[in-house]
Amino acid sequence: MVRRQKRFDRLVEIAHAASSRGIDLRIKVYGECHDRFKSLPPSIIIRGFINSWGLEVSSNDIMLITSDYEGLPLSLLDFHKAGGRRVLAFRAAWAEALFHGSSLFSSTSEALHKLQMPESLRYEEKMLSKYFDKDRFTRSVAHAKSFIER
Repeated sequence: MVRRQKRFDRLVEIAHAASSRGIDLRIKVYGECHDRFKSLPPSIIIRGFINSWGLEVSSNDIMLITSDYEGLPLSLLDFHKAGGRRVLAFRAAWAEALFHGSSLFSSTSEALHKLQMPESLRYEEKMLSKYFDKDRFTRSVAHAKSFIER
C-alpha cells in the first residue's frame, strides 16, 4: 500500500501538470497502489510488485522520489545496480544529504523544469558511498541470509 509519507499525490500532480503542458512523461510505479489512486493519468503505469524490476531500467531513466522522508531507499540501490544514474527527489533532509541541489525539487513546476534537463540529474556513485557503507551492508546481508537459511 502506498504510505502517506511516500507522497504519491506529488507524482500524480507532476503527471497531470506535464500532460497539460504537452510534456511527454511516462511514469512506471513499482509496488502496490492504494485504491484511491486507481483513476490516474495515462502517463502513470502501475506495474505492481516485480522482483526483477531492475531489468526494466535503462541508463536514460530517471528515478523520481516524492517521499517526505526516507532512510536510504533500497530501491535506489537497485536502480543504481541496474545502471540508473539520474534521480530527482523531493527536497527534504534525507535527500539533501544524498544528492546535489540539481537533483532536488520543491515544487511541481521545478520538478517539470528539471525533468526536461535530464543530464543535470546525474549523481555520482561516491555520493552513495558517503551515505552507505558497502562493507557493513554486505556483512548485514550475509548475516540475514544465514539466519533465514537456518
